[in-house]
Amino acid sequence: MLNKGEYISVFLYVQQATENALLGFLEYSDADVFQEYEVIDLMRLCSDINNDFEKLQDKVTILSHLYLMSRHRDESNLPTDNLAFEYAKERINLCYDVVKRARK
Repeated sequence: MLNKGEYISVFLYVQQATENALLGFLEYSDADVFQEYEVIDLMRLCSDINNDFEKLQDKVTILSHLYLMSRHRDESNLPTDNLAFEYAKERINLCYDVVKRARK
């Protein structure tokens, strides 16, 4: 997807993968999770359980930046290709870091 320039899909899937990794970690830790949540709320809960997540807590807010646009497939405000590519790479790396911590 990234190499094909399908950035809108990358933004959506990376946010969902990060959210699922956090939810999986919380489930494994027997934590109470609210019905409705934001990815930043999940990150805070994970940080309360394992301080490894604290290093990513501020960074996770970038996932929400383009998530709604991607969820509604609204490409009207999508950044230029070069910037969208950099945003996508940054979000993929963040997701990878979250998944890595959740698997520990």
